[in-house]
Amino acid sequence: MKNHLIRIIKFGLISGFGLIIDIGLYMILINSGMFVRSSSAIGSFFAIVFVYTFSSFILTSQHNRNKIKFFYWAAYQALSIVIFSNIVVYLFLLGMSPIESKLTTIPVSFMFNYLFINLILKNKNMV
Repeated sequence: MKNHLIRIIKFGLISGFGLIIDIGLYMILINSGMFVRSSSAIGSFFAIVFVYTFSSFILTSQHNRNKIKFFYWAAYQALSIVIFSNIVVYLFLLGMSPIESKLTTIPVSFMFNYLFINLILKNKNMV
């Protein structure tokens, strides 16, 4: 239980910095006139690049440099950007402001990211 709580805290801290990058870049791009979907995807991409630098240490150094697990993580992240950016657009089209539409997706995105990274790290069959 203690190890699980420590993992949640580490994940929250790393993801929190990624969130600041994501939302900050998203708002800069929205305010410069870029479309919601593009702004969301670009903000998410750069946040994930940031989070990648920390997560890659976990996925490669602590797990015998398992490139297949890293591939699954990267593929999930790419799919996640597409899915959640489209949800942001849908919420925007329903009448939410750009920031409301982005912030609405974050709790669900964080939950799925946390669950997926734990699935990858604990699954011994992903060789």
